[in-house]
Amino acid sequence: MTKRPLKSHLLAALAAGLMCLAAALPMSAQSGCNITMPDVQGSGGGTVTVPVSLTNPIGIFSMQIEVFLPDGVDIVGMERAARIEGATNFNYAQQDQYTADEGLRYRRVFINNLIPSDGSAIEAGEGEIFTITFQLPEGEGTYPIQLKNIQFFNPPTYTVEYIPDVTANITAADFFFTIPDVQATWGETVDVPLYLNNAGGIYSIQIDLMLADGVEFVDAILGDRVNAEFFQYGNEDKYTVDGLRYRRVIIANIQNLASAINGNEGLVLTYKLKVQYHSEATCPVRVMNIQYFNPPTYAIEYIADAEGTINVSPKPVIAGDVNHDGVVDIDDVTLLIATVLGQSNCCPICGDIDNSQKIDIDDITEAIDIVLGV
Repeated sequence: MTKRPLKSHLLAALAAGLMCLAAALPMSAQSGCNITMPDVQGSGGGTVTVPVSLTNPIGIFSMQIEVFLPDGVDIVGMERAARIEGATNFNYAQQDQYTADEGLRYRRVFINNLIPSDGSAIEAGEGEIFTITFQLPEGEGTYPIQLKNIQFFNPPTYTVEYIPDVTANITAADFFFTIPDVQATWGETVDVPLYLNNAGGIYSIQIDLMLADGVEFVDAILGDRVNAEFFQYGNEDKYTVDGLRYRRVIIANIQNLASAINGNEGLVLTYKLKVQYHSEATCPVRVMNIQYFNPPTYAIEYIADAEGTINVSPKPVIAGDVNHDGVVDIDDVTLLIATVLGQSNCCPICGDIDNSQKIDIDDITEAIDIVLGV
């Protein structure tokens, strides 16, 4: 029989002792930690992956989570995120477990370091800690996923801390849109792709793109899946009753009654948008009033709204660089002159070179001096 190294015995004994110690100590309310899990959409009969994120002001040494499953939904895998690469132990139950009184199904997740001196199993801060991939039943439906009995403990006291339960809904549907979150720099354009999951081909579809103040519409570009004979989008903003601006997009085949959009999941449109915020901001991008119809009935079908975000980073302000190309040159002087004459508009922050709270002839003079190196 092969002998186990002494260190392995000590580690195993220490881990067992710590868990027993934690169970014996009094429980306390959590402080400063928060688990989040977003609502997601997926195809009936397919899989969908849900990220689990944690906000914690301190590193966490050990954590346990129970994932409760509705009927028809199964877990097919979990993946740890970069924030818990330091864990010497990350595992989850491969089979369903059940509560004693209500018979509800759950899987238990463990994240921990065996030796306190090794550091935190989960680094302090905010972000994803792991993902769960679920298998959905066939057809359409909404399935609530719950994270319950969330607890952690840390040296030196190993007092058990509890975090409130979390519920997220997984919606299975034959048709749905998704918009990813994107990163942008103010004053520059950014591509925002729009993905469509559809079980069959779509003959005609209409979408309203909703824009927050500070975001400008630049263009809409068809994806490879679209074979439209008719493609149109609004040339100017319109407004809904709540003040949000929108552009309407229509995609259709008119003559041959073939599908304008092929089946299966993929890119349908790419929106080019320009953000005008001068500081950090999060701008929602939403598609609403999504409707389509197909032969032979042409009955209008509606799809649930979709939303993504543009996370705007501030661009370094260069006095006089009113066209935001990174240098101050004759093009900026020309734009400043046009702005003073009322023939154009330039960046109010970069254009106010002398900080007089207005753009005037003095700013033009300052820009000329910068170009000449005076």
